Amino acid sequence: MWFETYTRYASVSATRISSADVARLPRDRTTHRYGQLLTWCEWLLAMASPAMSAGTSQAPGLLFDMNKLFEAHTAKLEEADSGSSRVVHTQGPPLPLATHGPLEAFMLKPDITVWHVGEDGGASGIDRIVDAKWKRLNPLAANFGVEEADAYQLLAYALRYGCTSLELAYPRPSELVNLRRSPVFKLMTAELEGDITITVKLVPLWSDDSSDSINPTEIH
Repeated sequence: MWFETYTRYASVSATRISSADVARLPRDRTTHRYGQLLTWCEWLLAMASPAMSAGTSQAPGLLFDMNKLFEAHTAKLEEADSGSSRVVHTQGPPLPLATHGPLEAFMLKPDITVWHVGEDGGASGIDRIVDAKWKRLNPLAANFGVEEADAYQLLAYALRYGCTSLELAYPRPSELVNLRRSPVFKLMTAELEGDITITVKLVPLWSDDSSDSINPTEIH
């Protein structure tokens, strides 16, 4: 649609336009459907932004679901780190935790699952599960600030997916940029062979921090 429109207006010469020019455009029933778009054009051309000043003013604002955004960012980093040796899946695969008669109940859908590569090039055997949390950690608090509900959630993933290596990924705050040790919680359960561990992973939010590695230590 954009290319089609561009072609139709190819003969129209370009011109500079200001916020005031947009404000002078007619606003009537013929342009009513474009009202919000024209207002955005005014704001963007005026480079409007919030300021500490008296009075009332308007400025454009955008809202993002930071949980989803951080999850996607973490998944991209996992894919880059895994290379061709692992297969990274997002949002699943979904599995029910229980059944109620013929019905499935308590559907589980991990944020990120990392799988070994099979002979056919597809996923074969789970390597680890990563759950992204857009939350602030506190290294001085009990359990490093990890919430119990998040640990219980990963325990359910471990039991249902048969996975012993789990990670809780959090954004790395600036005050923890030099942190070189983060906890690895060892879950006390006999349901699976081998130790079930939850590693706290601090994810850099900027690409120039990606070279900073964190060596986890184990906390029993």
